[in-house]
Amino acid sequence: MNTSVKIAALVSVLIFGAIIGVGIFFSDTASNPDDSSGGISYTEGEEKPASTDSGAGTAGFRKVQPGEKIERGSVLVSAEVRDKSRDRILRNARERVFKRSETERIGSEIDIRGQAGFKSGPGSVTFSLEPGPYEVMAQCAGYTGEAMQIVLVKDQEQQSLVFKLDRGTSISGIVVDRGGKPIGGARVFAFKELASPDEDLEGLLRRMVDLEKLNEEVHSETVTGSDGKFQLDGLETFWYSIRAVAATFSPGNRGEVRAPEKNLRLVLDKGGVLEGVVQDEDGRPIAGANIMAYVEPEDVGLFEVIMVKNRPPVEEQETAAAGTFKLESLGAGLYNFLVTAPKFQEHRELRLRIKPGENPSKTFMLKSGNVISGYVRGPEDEPIAGARVRANPVGVHVQPRDQIRINFDQNDQFTDADGFFSFDTLIGGEYMLMVSHKDYESLQRKDVQPSEEPVNLRLGFGGRLAGYVLDSQSGNAIVGAMVSASDIANLRKEAVTDDKGSYVIGGLNSGRRPVNVYVRADGYARQKKQVSIRKGQEFEQIFELHQTGAVIGAVVNTTGDPMPGAHIEVRPSADSKVTLRVLGNGTTDREGSFMIGNVESGEDLQVRVKLTGFLECYSDTFVLASGQQVDAGKIVVQLGGEVEGLVVNKEGQPVNGVWVEARPEGGTDLIPGTSVQTSDGGKFLVRGLHAGKFDLIAKSAGYVDSHTPAVEVREGQRNTGIRIVLEQGGKLAGVVVDVEEQAIQGAEVIVRDLGAGLKEHRVVTNSKGAFEFTSIIAEDFVELEINNKDYSTYLDERVKVGTTDLRVELKPLAVIVGRVLDPTGQAAKSFSVKAQPNKGQARSGVRLRARNFNPADGRFEYKGVDDGIYSLSIRSLKYA
Repeated sequence: MNTSVKIAALVSVLIFGAIIGVGIFFSDTASNPDDSSGGISYTEGEEKPASTDSGAGTAGFRKVQPGEKIERGSVLVSAEVRDKSRDRILRNARERVFKRSETERIGSEIDIRGQAGFKSGPGSVTFSLEPGPYEVMAQCAGYTGEAMQIVLVKDQEQQSLVFKLDRGTSISGIVVDRGGKPIGGARVFAFKELASPDEDLEGLLRRMVDLEKLNEEVHSETVTGSDGKFQLDGLETFWYSIRAVAATFSPGNRGEVRAPEKNLRLVLDKGGVLEGVVQDEDGRPIAGANIMAYVEPEDVGLFEVIMVKNRPPVEEQETAAAGTFKLESLGAGLYNFLVTAPKFQEHRELRLRIKPGENPSKTFMLKSGNVISGYVRGPEDEPIAGARVRANPVGVHVQPRDQIRINFDQNDQFTDADGFFSFDTLIGGEYMLMVSHKDYESLQRKDVQPSEEPVNLRLGFGGRLAGYVLDSQSGNAIVGAMVSASDIANLRKEAVTDDKGSYVIGGLNSGRRPVNVYVRADGYARQKKQVSIRKGQEFEQIFELHQTGAVIGAVVNTTGDPMPGAHIEVRPSADSKVTLRVLGNGTTDREGSFMIGNVESGEDLQVRVKLTGFLECYSDTFVLASGQQVDAGKIVVQLGGEVEGLVVNKEGQPVNGVWVEARPEGGTDLIPGTSVQTSDGGKFLVRGLHAGKFDLIAKSAGYVDSHTPAVEVREGQRNTGIRIVLEQGGKLAGVVVDVEEQAIQGAEVIVRDLGAGLKEHRVVTNSKGAFEFTSIIAEDFVELEINNKDYSTYLDERVKVGTTDLRVELKPLAVIVGRVLDPTGQAAKSFSVKAQPNKGQARSGVRLRARNFNPADGRFEYKGVDDGIYSLSIRSLKYA
């Protein structure tokens, strides 16, 4: 959004690589400072090591008796949800529970209905949880939600929670068709945006941590009346994306709507209807298959793509007995389809273009699922119930652009009372099984192939970590401290200290590498240590934590008015020798006040304040001692200058959806938070600018980028009346086909615009092989390049601008087919192949990479190579 090209490229790699490609993962170790992280390691055969440093207390080993289990008592939790203003029970309330890590990151949601002791009544619920840290959320239609963080401790009798919810605010409006006729019975949804429209890159990345809680979360939902009117209640004063869906109409979306809002108008175009059937490989219909239709984002920024892929499908339907389906709420555009059914492999249909009205009938064919099943048993051959089993395919990676949705589920299974598990929807290939249980050593099995034969997995007891967590000054026990130990494959095992400050973590792997142990408690600085674990033995480790401090203060504007909603960070000052890192953060309340707890002690600290529309500011530096509270005083934020204007086309008509960027005069970098999009008749308002002169850059598809230089900005004032005129860009359009005149979908078309200093425009051909460019600056010629992994590269350095009937034929690339055997003549089951053209051979420009294969018969097909002579490099982990 508000980034320079370099930053956008970097974020694209980071976010897509970590989020879209493989699901969101935030490294817990990266969030933990390495304070007091003394390493502990011991030589083989040493029974009792010396005491650890930094006052960590004594350490020693004791032998664990076979079959000895860790006693864990469940804690009964009751939650009641009430109306805050009337103090009455909310009967339709919903409670959700998430596990928290020691870094405060929210983990996967817990199904409380599957927990022991679950009881549900009007506005209340009771259930049991193991000791640990949790976040409990309460929600109710028409009310704003509320969340509480709790820590449950062993032998705790009960934890009672009472939520009091506010009515919140609302967004109301009307849904109509293109002719202005109201649409009754339309479903209208409100999804919370990731951040405000003018949030900078740093703020967006910070809020990505909340993405898991936002995942597929509908914050309010309603149905329009016969007059097409709707009202979404229970919303916070924040930004929302509104979606309206109705049969025979295209979905309507309006982003960046700030609640409260009245008179919102959603106009729905004629929809597309897609019907068809779901069948197996033999043509038999599959009843009960689930079809989900997701919008494929086009021409939007990175964070918009993430949010779109984080939301529920536009339409979802289950097939009838004859395997048939009919989707009636799709609009014209690109859609991705996800089709699932028990005992069948997941089917993905990417970038299918839907047209208004009826579309050709579609058949989704599902392959039978491969099966991996088996038993998990302990060292004494006892069945292990409740073990978590995960099956990950080896060498299979989904490209970012092929990701249909952001999915946090790992599709884990838990063993039953007999220790049995079964995966029956797997694709072919080799799998790595991971098994984890709180009382047993985790296990990885890397060479598992789908088979009818059950897999037997045996877990050992491993080693244990036990001890106490104490206050470093008083020596008193710290109750509710969270102790977590790293395990294989980024798994964690954890425990919470009881009323004596003691903890026990079992089932730790006893390898050569020491185990990273993290300790965290409210009001204390985090601590990290490394300990060596021995199989069948319990290692004792005492942690002594130092108390943290707190920073309080208030944020006001230049007239002394309180500023609620300001983001507060406590961190070392820029002049400090300490590495800059956030020690604590929070938000000002309605009175503009803040209190940041759990701040580690330090010198040369300061408070950083960020507030939309205001200039970033800092407090004076201060020293924070252990257990101390420091008042940072009143921090005054100043209004930045503003630029307001209008974007029109050459005919003087306003243009919506244009990005207007503010850059310091003559500069190339954006100031964070100063990129906005026109709306409401082409209007734009850029806030938070320092005094001086700025260049305004306006960009929109179909138009040439506009440059308005030297716009004057004064502190706390608004420069109005700016008028930006966009000129229509040059066009270039055509189709890409193969030698048999068949359309090639998914070919990448690149135009190098000589009139813009070789600026590159990129599109991908649609299902008809068509492409179109509408914002070319050059008036005469451009360079055209077309790539597809199965065809030779096409390159033309002089293509006339304005050509709209270009027809490009791509020559198909060759395929290298072969078979890989092991030294005994048996088929290799897992290997990689890389083709390298011999010296002097012509190349198509396609970059050849190593590709992974997991065939049952050792055969491979290496596609996408030019005619010529090649050397093959074949590698496998098991062989030279």
